[in-house]
Amino acid sequence: MYEREYYKKNRAERLAYQNKYNNDPKNKARVVMTNAARRVAAKGGEVATDPESWEKMEKIYQRAIDMSKATGIRHVVDHIIAICNGGSHAPENLQVISESENRRKWLNHDRWLKKQMTSTVNIENVNIYLDQAATQMTPEEYFEGMEDENAE
Repeated sequence: MYEREYYKKNRAERLAYQNKYNNDPKNKARVVMTNAARRVAAKGGEVATDPESWEKMEKIYQRAIDMSKATGIRHVVDHIIAICNGGSHAPENLQVISESENRRKWLNHDRWLKKQMTSTVNIENVNIYLDQAATQMTPEEYFEGMEDENAE
């Protein structure tokens, strides 16, 4: 109870400290990494929680920041296996790539997915699946029973 009252009374001071911490360049990697972990957890993804993994991830995020400064090209931390495809937010699944490479990767992923699916079903069904991807339905679940319909 005391803690809650303290936080209520000192809200402005806490927010000022938090903003100062978040905007300090030496804390940037940790702040970005922590926010990414929150987004992954909110999507139901797996997040590494042991301190050793967090240290490794912080170094990876710092490398992205350093590479951006050194090259003048924005670099980002990318999940090798995307979270939506069952990848985790762990050091083994992270890599530093340029922002343009990251966008190209996703464009190619969509093309690859369409190509894989059009080999067994028509393009209309693929577009419906891509529209419903937010439901976290697996392709097997979506296309279950469609093979019988297409055979007729």
